[in-house]
Amino acid sequence: MFVPKAITAQSTTALAGIPDLTDLRHFVLSYREALANAAALLAGARGARSVELLAAGLTECAEPSRRTWAALRDLLGILTLEHVHDPDREECAFFAVLEPTDPRVEEICLLTDGLRDVLEQTLSEQPDMLDQLQPAA
Repeated sequence: MFVPKAITAQSTTALAGIPDLTDLRHFVLSYREALANAAALLAGARGARSVELLAAGLTECAEPSRRTWAALRDLLGILTLEHVHDPDREECAFFAVLEPTDPRVEEICLLTDGLRDVLEQTLSEQPDMLDQLQPAA
């Protein structure tokens, strides 16, 4: 896993006001390909692009940008099937052709659970980060 020198575990804890996203970064980079495949299966190219934007944003600088947070929100919405019942969203069409017995469904569930677990742990340690995960008003 590539982590820039500016984003090591030691340096992130020393930077006041910047969230420590070491575990999230590790999860996303470790499962990048699987996350991209799952997101593409559920939302097409936009889903895969969300993973790439998130991974890039987590590795490029110590403090995630609004674009990085937006990519994380989008990925969470895709993996948790937030919009599959909205006929105006492309996720609806992708979800409609996915068979519940498809073995990839279980893999998607495991990835989603893993991402949620990492986020819950991070948020329990840094509750102020929750504001970044709320959609912009």
